[in-house]
Amino acid sequence: LPLAATFDFAAYMKRPADVAAPDDFDLGDINKENCAREKHNKESLQLTRAYVAAASSAAGARNLDVGYPLRPSYAYSVEDKELLVSSDSAEKATGPLPLHFLLEIERERTKRKNLAETARNQREQERAAKDAVSSRPALGTMVMTDPRPISATISGSPPIPELWLTSLQHKVFFPLNFWLDKTLRQANDFPHSFAVTSLSNASGVAVLNVNKALSELGDEDVSNMTPGLWRYASINLLSAWKKLCPDTPRTDPGFQPTPASEYEQHVAFFANQDIFEDLEYFSIWSHLEHSLRYEIFRNHTFDINHYQMRLQVSLAAYRQARDG
Repeated sequence: LPLAATFDFAAYMKRPADVAAPDDFDLGDINKENCAREKHNKESLQLTRAYVAAASSAAGARNLDVGYPLRPSYAYSVEDKELLVSSDSAEKATGPLPLHFLLEIERERTKRKNLAETARNQREQERAAKDAVSSRPALGTMVMTDPRPISATISGSPPIPELWLTSLQHKVFFPLNFWLDKTLRQANDFPHSFAVTSLSNASGVAVLNVNKALSELGDEDVSNMTPGLWRYASINLLSAWKKLCPDTPRTDPGFQPTPASEYEQHVAFFANQDIFEDLEYFSIWSHLEHSLRYEIFRNHTFDINHYQMRLQVSLAAYRQARDG
């Protein structure tokens, strides 16, 4: 001491990335250890900041030292995060949370509360619009709602574009709205209207430039999707997976799970829910569906018990926020 002028204080004071918790740690153990590590880090940061302030003063930092290196927190699993977001009792039962994670939990709760409020406002607007329509005179007022050419109802789903298949084969995933019929037709009819990029690990392979396509097609969002559109897009995506995967029946002794076999169960699970067509719940279950969809794409197999638990937790949290 004193430290060299080139010492990187910003890097030294940056909180390290989370690490995996030991296998024998339960949620209470993780919370307890993370609180202790957060306390250690705060004390260390105070010493380091005091050193920085003194070093820049006239007196200098002759009798001071920086704090100990910061310690990483133990990471929380997706299931544990969902449990803590949805249940105050789980938070109380497993002990206090470290401040940085508590803030993350509160932000997610606020987000879900806002979603519930938005859904409630939408229901009120739809009810008001329905009342307004029902109060009009019955004669001379009927018009088509959302008219479409008759050809659109008989042409069937378009073929999956080669660029889409190649991208999917190389695990370049994109939002579900990219799989809507109108987008697939555009990609088939005007293939050069979509920018491509080359893969660094596969010479000569061109895949969809997702970042550029997002600026034209937009990201996946409940504001531009409905349960019906979700169904059509999911069927198209499933068709693409089936083209890429072996068609082996589950009853076959040589059957192995594929993205197609697991995603087919994933789609069927959500499409067969009683609340599927209810717009009030669309933003709730579609948010969960998006998360689980990418778990399937990351080589996880479908588990109906896990799906049912996650859906029940999400719906319970929404209803609690809705009903106060």
